[in-house]
Amino acid sequence: ERQGPSMIALAPKNYIIFKHYCDASKIKLKGVNQKTNKITKDQIVDCINEGKITKCTNMRLGQKNHQMSQLSIEKNGITGIHTKMIVLENQSCCPFIYGLPALDYSFI
Repeated sequence: ERQGPSMIALAPKNYIIFKHYCDASKIKLKGVNQKTNKITKDQIVDCINEGKITKCTNMRLGQKNHQMSQLSIEKNGITGIHTKMIVLENQSCCPFIYGLPALDYSFI
């Protein structure tokens, strides 16, 4: 587990935790190899402010017909789309219910 003075979370298992007031940070992205994909704080901020999607490439080994090969898989590394929750305008999250838009939720 990690701790720090501030945190930005885009979705569950997709977050950045700042340590020592932004001197160093820990970025966690589910399904993204961070050794080959250099993700920065600026890319996460661009996703929030501009809706910019960052593509990442993961490499893996696969075997087919007794032949080993290296596979390259491109996926969305950072995206503002989260299908399990609805984010309200005050940044709180509510469960996604089919047919119920964010405007139908009320908050105090």
